[in-house]
Amino acid sequence: MRADMTEPLARLLHRAGCREVFVGVESFDDDTLNAMNKRRTGADNQRALRAFLQAGIFVVAGLIPGFPGDSRKAFLHSVAQVRALQSEFPGRLRVNTEVFRVSPGLPLFRNLEGVGLKPQKWAEEYLNIAPRYQDITSNLYCSVEGSNQGMERIGRERIAFMIRTDDPVRTDKFDYDDDEQLTIHQFESRHVCGDWHLVCTKLESSWIYALLVDTDELSELKEVLANAKGRGLNDPPVARCLRKLELQHIAFPATERPPVAQTRFVRRFPDEETVAGLSPFVVIRSAGQGHKQEILAVNYVNGRFVRRPVRERSLLDRLAKHPINVTSSMKLLRGKLEKLHRFGIVTVHA
Repeated sequence: MRADMTEPLARLLHRAGCREVFVGVESFDDDTLNAMNKRRTGADNQRALRAFLQAGIFVVAGLIPGFPGDSRKAFLHSVAQVRALQSEFPGRLRVNTEVFRVSPGLPLFRNLEGVGLKPQKWAEEYLNIAPRYQDITSNLYCSVEGSNQGMERIGRERIAFMIRTDDPVRTDKFDYDDDEQLTIHQFESRHVCGDWHLVCTKLESSWIYALLVDTDELSELKEVLANAKGRGLNDPPVARCLRKLELQHIAFPATERPPVAQTRFVRRFPDEETVAGLSPFVVIRSAGQGHKQEILAVNYVNGRFVRRPVRERSLLDRLAKHPINVTSSMKLLRGKLEKLHRFGIVTVHA
């Protein structure tokens, strides 16, 4: 449906049996909407979505990450508008992303340079594979470069994906993706080993927050969360419980900054001098007691874990504070880091 709706009309639609709608808002920025020729404003989109939601109608809102000319500030403004509505109407608003792609049927295809895009033709070596068809293939584009393309477009697509829902179970008819395991303010737990469990949730920022807990701590956390009745991690009893658990950890994901580090992907730990640091996606704490005490480290993205002797606590404490330089002559240290690297606990910095 178009973003042209009033509250009385939305209530009338609900009375008539309408329970789900798709609204192609695409953006909440006026300049971007004008470039799209949507003939609607950000305020119109906000008003339409709110009218449907207040009438009790489930809404799927369309967004287009990577549209040319849509500034990063404007795109993040659109994301913030969606998140605010999801918080106000929990479980009632989902985002559907249609990533911008250039195709000959688009009106702007005839004016790519005018919207900041530079089409790239196929290289001669590819055209020469079938020379008899070059009168056709020489005029085809293989890609475009320019405004909001490449890694910028991929990044925006991932942001849009992360805010697509705040509900753990999605049943709307417009959803064709697999269910996401994590949802905001809802903790999921999975057994790691022995008496230990990994608990994870998604923050308002869409970052993952994770901790390692034993069975007793897991029961206590579940009880505190049940009493919080969905008020989130800032509910005082929940916050106190989480702070107490965090004190038991060597490393855990921060809630106030994104898990980003300048790392490079390598299958094997380098033989030459390098800089190693903890992966931004790990949780580490001491496990067990007395002579059975050890260190448990879990990568909460790939699910792999490693158990290390307690004598390596000082190394993990160092890595939790900052990356360390590793020379080729530090054979003992390299052996420990290679083991951690195989399980995704340690990364190599760029």
